Amino acid sequence: MTVLGYDYLALIVLNKRGHIKKIISKIGVGKESDIYKCTNDKNEPVILKLTRLGRNSFRSVKRNRDYLGHRT
Repeated sequence: MTVLGYDYLALIVLNKRGHIKKIISKIGVGKESDIYKCTNDKNEPVILKLTRLGRNSFRSVKRNRDYLGHRT
């Protein structure tokens, strides 16, 4: 299973429990996570933070950038 598959399964569980009913918009993107504005079953605003664990990690991006050359 891919990392996106695990995110999808987590969203299904959060939806069934009533924690997340609707994802409204993405409000932030960082080096380690994506943050979304959502609503729950009571139409109250909630925040969803999906970490990028297993996706592009900051350290691998830093290591793979070509302008750094072979510096340590």
